[in-house]
Amino acid sequence: MVDNAPVVSVNKSAKGGGKGRMRPGPAKNGRNLCAYRWRKQVPSNGMTEEFQKYYLGLTSAQQQAYDAEATALAASNNWDTKTICNGTLH
Repeated sequence: MVDNAPVVSVNKSAKGGGKGRMRPGPAKNGRNLCAYRWRKQVPSNGMTEEFQKYYLGLTSAQQQAYDAEATALAASNNWDTKTICNGTLH
C-alpha cells in the first residue's frame, strides 16, 4: 500500500518558532539588556515565548528606560554581559 499523504515537516527553527531558550543577540539595545536581566532574575524556564510575553507586557516608558540605559552602557563601553544582568529589572 502506497501512502500518498503529504509530508509535513515537524522541524522548526527555535529562532523562528519562539519555543527555544531565550538567547539575547549581540546588539546592544534595550530589548537585549532586558533579556539578560530577565534570564538572570526571573524564575522561569527561560523560553523565548515567555520572554516575549514579559517584554511586550512592559509599558512604553519601561521599554524606553531599557533603551536609554543600553545606549548609555554601550556609549561608555560598559556593556559587559556578566555585569549587566544584575541591574534593575523594570
